[in-house]
Amino acid sequence: MFNDLEIRVLICEKDVQMGLNMVKSLRKYDQFKNIPIYFHDDGSLDIEAKDILLGFSDTYIIEKNYADAVILNALKDHKSCQRYRFANVRIYNNTKMKLFDFHHLSQTNNILCIDSDVLFLNEPKNIIELINQSIPFYFPDIQNSYSFCKSTKANVLEKVNVGIFYIPTKNHYIINEIEFALNDLFTIGVTNGDWIEQSAWSHMFFKDGGYIMLDEQKYR
Repeated sequence: MFNDLEIRVLICEKDVQMGLNMVKSLRKYDQFKNIPIYFHDDGSLDIEAKDILLGFSDTYIIEKNYADAVILNALKDHKSCQRYRFANVRIYNNTKMKLFDFHHLSQTNNILCIDSDVLFLNEPKNIIELINQSIPFYFPDIQNSYSFCKSTKANVLEKVNVGIFYIPTKNHYIINEIEFALNDLFTIGVTNGDWIEQSAWSHMFFKDGGYIMLDEQKYR
């Protein structure tokens, strides 16, 4: 059993079934059976979808209106973060919520972040070992996708995919580096929302220096 671990998932209406499949695949393994799962509503969930998600034990819904109010205040001193999180721009899709909401709404600052479309087909032994050692990690990609590398200021790691990543303590979430990356990306005119989010994560992982990539042969 992991001490104080939380699982955080950004969820939308159309991905509810995938989210259910992800939870079922993960909770097959004893270490995750009683870990609380927080579903962050992107604003599209209806009452029926919420009831379905709450059908699992130890699951919670984070309402978007509540999250918006908390995050607006939390980002008051980080203007590029606030601009990105609250911009009413279609190309900045709701994955941007992951950059801020998971950490700022956490109860324990010990967070395993998982996308709703992830499936665990085998016991994730490497993930279990790293969580037990409080070592931060991220999911590998097959290529340098979703990260902008043309900026001369923001540094990004190779093959970063934030479909799964682990933040073991508040010291491994560096809001000033996310602010730096976002400001730099806005300055050079980047507009692709998905890539902005993942580039900011990649830069933060780089600056932290402690994040490791999961085994490319085992996690795809």
